[in-house]
Amino acid sequence: GRTHGALRSPTDRLPTFDVDAPPDIEGLYGRFSALVLRRVRRFFGADDKPEDIVQEVFAALARDPAGLRGALRESSAVYRKTTLHCLARLRKNPGRKSLLATVRGEGNWLEAVGGSDEPQVRRLQRDWRALSPELLEVAVYAEVDGMTVGQISELIGVERGRGLELLADLRKFAGAP
Repeated sequence: GRTHGALRSPTDRLPTFDVDAPPDIEGLYGRFSALVLRRVRRFFGADDKPEDIVQEVFAALARDPAGLRGALRESSAVYRKTTLHCLARLRKNPGRKSLLATVRGEGNWLEAVGGSDEPQVRRLQRDWRALSPELLEVAVYAEVDGMTVGQISELIGVERGRGLELLADLRKFAGAP
């Protein structure tokens, strides 16, 4: 019979997509390339060709879209993938001393932002290589981006208790000489 615009079943409102299908990288690029470029520029200056790094991020998403599946928001998944890609790229460069890029050739990026505990950010800028990849990721979200434990836990996909443990470990690092 006719439904007169009524739903035939409760699932009619749910989006239909194949979670095993490859992601629409072109669509993601169109929606999030500006976000990715802004993020990349926090870590890499003009000499590092940030536009090329943006392409690397989307190529990595095409190769391994696992982070997109199950994410509450595509933008969060793309943001995290970008952060992880940048941090991995930095670790591969043994000559790179500072974590964050310079701003207009003078000073580092943290001088252009506020809100975080500046001594901790300065320590992170100087000693970032001493952190594990997991703790470095959390440090960037907490100290550079100013995220809360709830935001960090959601973004990295852990329970709030684990997020608190990671932040406690970060505080220990910040307090060490």
